[in-house]
Amino acid sequence: MSGFKLPPISTLIGSPLHNYLQLISQNQVGSAYLLKAALTGLISAFGVPFRWYESLAVDPKANRHRLKNPPVFILGHWRSGTTLLHNTLCQAPDAAFVSTYHSVFPNNLGSKAIFKSFMKASMPDRRPSDNVKLSVDFPQEEEFTLGNLHPFSYYHFWYFPRKQKEYFNRYALFNNANDSTITQWKRHYRKLLNKAVLNTEGTQLFVKNPVNTARIPLLLETYPEAKFIHIYRNPIVVYLSTYKFFAELFPTLWFHKISEDEIKEMILWTYPAMMEQYFATRDLIPAQNLIEVKYEEFASDPLPYLENIFKYLRLDGFEQSEPAFYDYLNSQKSHRVNSYQIERKLLNEIQERWWDTIKRWGYDVPPEVEVIEQ
Repeated sequence: MSGFKLPPISTLIGSPLHNYLQLISQNQVGSAYLLKAALTGLISAFGVPFRWYESLAVDPKANRHRLKNPPVFILGHWRSGTTLLHNTLCQAPDAAFVSTYHSVFPNNLGSKAIFKSFMKASMPDRRPSDNVKLSVDFPQEEEFTLGNLHPFSYYHFWYFPRKQKEYFNRYALFNNANDSTITQWKRHYRKLLNKAVLNTEGTQLFVKNPVNTARIPLLLETYPEAKFIHIYRNPIVVYLSTYKFFAELFPTLWFHKISEDEIKEMILWTYPAMMEQYFATRDLIPAQNLIEVKYEEFASDPLPYLENIFKYLRLDGFEQSEPAFYDYLNSQKSHRVNSYQIERKLLNEIQERWWDTIKRWGYDVPPEVEVIEQ
């Protein structure tokens, strides 16, 4: 039907009903979003029998599965190049990953023929923040997936942004978390990644999740042999790109509204909190299992960087994967990088509050950012 538009729903539609109701009851839903909350709950309720089927037909196999190779975790703050790196690595013939469909419907892999059609009808063709093409089968980060499995997900801040700091401390850093919470998180995470391997039928798992940048100890407890790639980018560009990303994505997800100034402060606070945790814990990773990549160098000549990543981390199959990497990277050449303007006052605040990281990596104001004097 021409002009037909689905009513507003949340990515929490794939959540177990009890998980969704618990989240809603513990937070404040704005009056403008009551219909969205109700419709999301209705679709979650519709999925109950399918999740029963999942628990009987799919979950036992996922629980028994053992990864053939240690997973590769891609770390880095939002807008640091994690998506480009992840999407490229996932072109490898043996790649396994969490798909976009899986990220929304982690409990419905056994009934994906039904729910995939619904998701295709309801999702945009391109990501609003940067025009990157979207598909239900494309690689995706898994933090939304965790939010659709249990209450212990930092990404619940997308729905209830006034509690962002609380969610970061509780479910990114796991400050003051009890043993039961940590045990449940690990159990769900292992099953999630096992399902990703079974769903995509790959043998080398590539996992991208910005939140994991602050979770190194927990990841090592769960996967002691894991490999890590940290990709970083000029923090000034990261701020500007993250603000654009957040400002465009928030209205599609939140159940209560916050102001532009609150979004700015959220980003200014979160970046150093995440990076401080990364720098404090990265030495826990055996040196041969961590490689750090400068985005600007990677983006200018990706294939040699990819070959070096495979060699350094002792990953198999670069020669077999190189043609697929080349084709994908060639298809991305038409993608235009955003240019930005920034007021001097904001630039000074970023440089002051993020100075430790800016200095550590030796960055300055890049050519694509125009400084507006006041």
